Amino acid sequence: MVRNTLSSGGSRVVNALLAIALTPFLLRRLGQDEYGLWLLATTLTFTSGYLNLAELGMQQAAVRLVAEARQRGDRQAASEVVSTTVAVFGGLGLVLGIALTALAGLLAQVFSVPSSLEHMAMLTFAVVGVQIAVDLPTAGILAFWEGSQRFGVSRGIDVGTRLAWAALTVVVVRAGHGVLAVAVVSLAAAVLGFLVNLAFLCVQGEVSLGPRSVSRAAARQLTGHGAPMLVLRILGVTYTQMDRAIVGIALSTVAVARYEVAYKLHATAALALGVAPSAVLPAAAYLRQEAGPDRLRRLFLRGTKYAIAFGLPVAVAGMIYSRPLIVTWVGSGFADLADEARLFLLFPAFTIGIVVGQAMLTGIGRMRELLTYHVVAVLLNLGVSIVLVDDLGIAGVIWGTVAGSIVLLVPFHRLFFRSFDLRPAEWVRQVVMPNVPGLAAQLIFGWATLSFANRSGQLWTVALVFLVDVAVSLGVFVFVGMSAEERSSFTGALRRGKAGA
Repeated sequence: MVRNTLSSGGSRVVNALLAIALTPFLLRRLGQDEYGLWLLATTLTFTSGYLNLAELGMQQAAVRLVAEARQRGDRQAASEVVSTTVAVFGGLGLVLGIALTALAGLLAQVFSVPSSLEHMAMLTFAVVGVQIAVDLPTAGILAFWEGSQRFGVSRGIDVGTRLAWAALTVVVVRAGHGVLAVAVVSLAAAVLGFLVNLAFLCVQGEVSLGPRSVSRAAARQLTGHGAPMLVLRILGVTYTQMDRAIVGIALSTVAVARYEVAYKLHATAALALGVAPSAVLPAAAYLRQEAGPDRLRRLFLRGTKYAIAFGLPVAVAGMIYSRPLIVTWVGSGFADLADEARLFLLFPAFTIGIVVGQAMLTGIGRMRELLTYHVVAVLLNLGVSIVLVDDLGIAGVIWGTVAGSIVLLVPFHRLFFRSFDLRPAEWVRQVVMPNVPGLAAQLIFGWATLSFANRSGQLWTVALVFLVDVAVSLGVFVFVGMSAEERSSFTGALRRGKAGA
């Protein structure tokens, strides 16, 4: 789990750094209108937009089923799950690609796109729509890598394709091409990722991928397990993507571009929300087959403690240094977004403590109350965002995001305590208290260095101070918040992972 989590974290960090590096470049080269158009187009993608819902919950269901099949040593079952998932996703991707291409003109009219960009918007949305036909089958293969807990393979391929996309994007934009060329490069990178994933799957030889392994029984399992996960995925995607759509409809593409500046800082801190539980779901499904509640309880406590220790410092550092980060990154013209960025960073700061528990409940199939709470969060986010966007602008939709996360903290924790037979006092003692010294040290260091960061005027200097601030918190946690046994276990896992690699 340590090795898989680090692989997932490394991939997400690379993607975040690429996004941070490309944002000012694309803002300057494309202009705020075209860049805002590209951001709206990404809301229609599978990897980071609403079309992520097209997998119908089957990808996470496939991850769980592959993990359970491997625990039983049932290679045939794993082959049937993977082959059936890829086949279903291939058909869905083809249908959706055709439909979205046909609807591209309508989509260009729905968003507040300037009339001079309507034709380009239509073509861009069409290309992004075609990409779903590639991304969906790829997701079926990724389900095997995650279910078999081989995150290093999938994350390595992802990093390679993202680097290729970034390099080609810089080349075509510097050559004078616009947002349509960026979309075409994204489609080409998706095709490359699919082919490489397919080649690795065929070479590893653990499962047989092909029509003969497609199974109706596997399809029924995927549908049955995928239904609640689909609802959870719908709620998650809606929660994270509704802001851009609301801003694009109620305000303008320029407002979407400005929102993205605050969002990028939020997204950097929110990396931990995806990294921390990435290896937990298949591990929980695996442990459920062979371990008792005590081992699951220990996984929840230690996983949550580590998630907070590694995720919260990034959000806190972002709040401290938001203004100098924005000024040195995209320019002083966006300095007024510092308050919005701080507000946005409250979301990962509060949410990091619940992601491990949610992933574990998903892995062991206890999702009814989890889904109910997510429905409430989405409705609250939507309502607050719509009410406040006219008066507060992008800050209104950010308030909606934060409100939805804060209100449900207590209900989520009550659910975790019941599910893992845990007393609140034990959670405070084993999860909260070990993280307090590191947070206190970080706040002191941040207060002492903020004026220096504001005066530096260089992004690399501010970034260095930011990283040192995070490192202060992590260092105190390792030497004060972790026991000697935990430090030995953690470093031992890293050494075994390095030796295995």
